[in-house]
Amino acid sequence: MDQLATIPGLGEAKIEKYGEAFIAVIEPKSLAEKTLSETELESLSLLNQGLTVQDIANARGLKTNTVQTHLATAIELNVCELSNVVALSSEEIESINQQVIALNTIEDGALKPLYEYFEQRYDYGTLKCVVAKMLANSNAVA
Repeated sequence: MDQLATIPGLGEAKIEKYGEAFIAVIEPKSLAEKTLSETELESLSLLNQGLTVQDIANARGLKTNTVQTHLATAIELNVCELSNVVALSSEEIESINQQVIALNTIEDGALKPLYEYFEQRYDYGTLKCVVAKMLANSNAVA
């Protein structure tokens, strides 16, 4: 973190707010580990600047589902909070989590069974973000 202070434009406030996420992205990782692509980093950067998912989609000429997919990777890597991407109550998140477990979809990443179970109440991007948070939590325990 101290070395970040030597980069022009990174003051104490930015380092405090973004430092850990920045380091998580740039730290050397093994080839087996997932990292953020350039386009995922761009979406995360815009989110961290205070833009909403819809604002990011508009600015980048993308669909909101695509932006949510970008941010799902960041959620899984613990460099983005689920609550910054989707507006769901804790009860809704818990309900989705329970169905992911019941339908055994976390390992294969299949979202269609969840989408159908909830009768299209949640879009695929939202479901992907919630599953990403579950993966992040399971990776933290592992």
